[in-house]
Amino acid sequence: MQTLAFSIEQFIRNLFSTLYRTLVDASGPGKVLIWLFLAAGGLVLVWTIVWLLRRVGLVGERSLNGLSRELDRVDWQAEADKALSGGDLTGATRALYRQLVITLIKKGWLPDSPGVTSGDCRRAVRELPDLYRAVEAATRAFERTTYGRSPVHGPDIEILRFAGRLAMEAPTRVGREP
Repeated sequence: MQTLAFSIEQFIRNLFSTLYRTLVDASGPGKVLIWLFLAAGGLVLVWTIVWLLRRVGLVGERSLNGLSRELDRVDWQAEADKALSGGDLTGATRALYRQLVITLIKKGWLPDSPGVTSGDCRRAVRELPDLYRAVEAATRAFERTTYGRSPVHGPDIEILRFAGRLAMEAPTRVGREP
């Protein structure tokens, strides 16, 4: 066993020694190519190590344990009601949209990821026609008021509430990745 460990150690030493001599002796485009090769090899090595650690269970997958848990700490329905009572229709729109996204994540229709977009919401539920129409109208209202800076219309709030109710009633998606 000691001979195998010694052989592996010698191989690694020779590899690094050869790489170092080649890097020092190289010039011009050859040196750039060697650096690019080393950088790519380093990235592959890091990716492989992380993949192996996840496979064995030592490192967890990145998941919605960030987004949904963080957003779920807030009662977004109550936030929407508070915003409405204060006359903040934009705030109510944002709160109801967050509630809709959290519901879709919990139901398994969306991945638990901070990068979820309105388009992701629409694509995720396209196989449920009624929910799709409601989510499509709700996300359009959210986008129009949040990004388009157009004023919130009274029906926008009801559209978002309706989409949230339908999402709550939607079946839980099981056995497939969202």
